[in-house]
Amino acid sequence: MGSSTERTPGGAARADGVARLSGLDTVFLAAERPGAALHTMAVLVLDPATIPGGYDFERFRTTIARSAATIRPLVRRLVAASLPWQRPIWQTVESLRIESHVFRATLPAPGDRALLAQFAAKIDEVPLDRRVPLWEMHVVDGLADGSIAIVCKLSHALMDGVAGMEFMGSFFSTEPDSSGESLDDADAGEGAPPTEPAAVGSDLGIVGLARDVAVDLASLPTRVARAFGELAIAAAHTARTVGQRGWQSIPGSSGIGAPRVPWNGALSSERSIAFAELDLDAVRDVARRRGVRVNDVLLAVVAAALRDRLLRDDALPDRPMVVAIPVSTHEAEPGAANALSVMLVPVATDIADPIERLALVHSATEHAKATHNAVGPQLLMTIADLIPPPLIGAGAAILVDAVGPERVPPICNFMLSNVAGPPLPLYLAGAHLRALFPIGPIFPGMGLNVTAVSCEHSVGFGLVTCPAVLSDLWSIADDLPKYLAELMTEREADIMAVDPEPTRPSRAS
Repeated sequence: MGSSTERTPGGAARADGVARLSGLDTVFLAAERPGAALHTMAVLVLDPATIPGGYDFERFRTTIARSAATIRPLVRRLVAASLPWQRPIWQTVESLRIESHVFRATLPAPGDRALLAQFAAKIDEVPLDRRVPLWEMHVVDGLADGSIAIVCKLSHALMDGVAGMEFMGSFFSTEPDSSGESLDDADAGEGAPPTEPAAVGSDLGIVGLARDVAVDLASLPTRVARAFGELAIAAAHTARTVGQRGWQSIPGSSGIGAPRVPWNGALSSERSIAFAELDLDAVRDVARRRGVRVNDVLLAVVAAALRDRLLRDDALPDRPMVVAIPVSTHEAEPGAANALSVMLVPVATDIADPIERLALVHSATEHAKATHNAVGPQLLMTIADLIPPPLIGAGAAILVDAVGPERVPPICNFMLSNVAGPPLPLYLAGAHLRALFPIGPIFPGMGLNVTAVSCEHSVGFGLVTCPAVLSDLWSIADDLPKYLAELMTEREADIMAVDPEPTRPSRAS
């Protein structure tokens, strides 16, 4: 698959094959802080009963190694830039040491999903080793029902949710596969021990470095002009909207910004993870009968669970919470590893009635989409292309270390990503994919992430937080089916006139 890292800052591919990170890829690396690693994860639950010849870890790892060797982002390591304003590059490794990326683990009894989530949380707490390609997989057995699980972890700089679905396709087949032959040494990758990242200049030489600087300088006027043009469009739209109707024109909103909730503060390095599943057909049926989108139903269900949790904790704000929703811009940036923007949507957590809340969520989402399209979906990526990496790291240090998230008004209260997953049965080395639970990053000031992926006939949710700011995450996850059932009850409600066909889950990070 393609990658935005193949572009130079001006967008053209380099003849010498140097793959420089895009601005947005660099943001995900430079903004990492102790206790706030910006990687993404997924927990895959597999049925080994369909594996021809049965499950064997070494054969399983061999199959993963064969697939990984064909996926370009997985055979690259990070190489530091020699000049401070330049972004790093990816350098293809001579051989992939699969034992440095794929590991085996066994859950203790009783081997339930709670223990699997605890294991995934421990993996989430550890930053990726930047001396080697930025990914790892943990093959987990010992589950009570005989399943095996794979806990995957990748740097967000490698790919977002949409690119991640394409990445998954490289490992899976639509039929049970008996392939498990040994790899050649070149494929298995004994390789050399990890070394410290080299400087770009040492690989390019003086001539290459001079050419690299020339490309940066030549592309700068175009990038600056593009950024100012898109900023002008965004400012004009905001001024026009506020001038005509004021901030109250946003459906479901009662003011600027988001209220503060307990998880909008400083985080420790500890993580807590929980899983949930909803019936995809039931979600679609609610969307059809209520005249809203599938995405709206998922948002309303999560909002209801968070509302009730805050009510129990006597911490529900009188203003609606605000969710940050990553939006894919891959249509405008084909082949990009990270191509996304963000919408901010009030989710009517101040409304008790579930049907009214769903209607307000739908209205707010439609308004946010219109604003997002008017402002320009590529604005975030354009601005990221202009910011030198040292400024990104310095800004994160000031906000987190010097000022502190408790003193910065929250822009949003939580993040919810929703990615369209595989609609058909998939198999990894012959094992049937039973369930898929995605897990996104959290960071100081935004200590709750909810990510959803559709998989055959279900929607899998991965919830992650820091236990220092939000305890008993399973109580929220376990209640999601109940809040979906609330929307399935027959009662009188005004159905808004929209496209009766619900959309597939949005393709976002």
